[in-house]
Amino acid sequence: MTFTVAMLVGVVVALRSEDWETVGATLLHGAAVPWVVAAFLANLAGLGLALASWHVLITDDGDRVELPLSGTMFAAGLLGKYIPGRVWGCWHRSSSAASRA
Repeated sequence: MTFTVAMLVGVVVALRSEDWETVGATLLHGAAVPWVVAAFLANLAGLGLALASWHVLITDDGDRVELPLSGTMFAAGLLGKYIPGRVWGCWHRSSSAASRA
């Protein structure tokens, strides 16, 4: 839960200075709405399939890992590509594994 809250706070801090009136007007323009919805659904489907493949890779050798735990490990690895340093990713994986035991 702490990881999710920290991630949401980071997104809010990063996007706080955007001009949301212009963004909203552009995205909610009549012709753009179907494209925005289609892009959102395609992105969501891609993330879901990537999570499913990650879960299969983890459980393929016989380990019993529940889908929510493999999802948090997948998210940590995904964010690790964009946040410098490896310490927090290793910490998150080890704490996830420890909570599972």
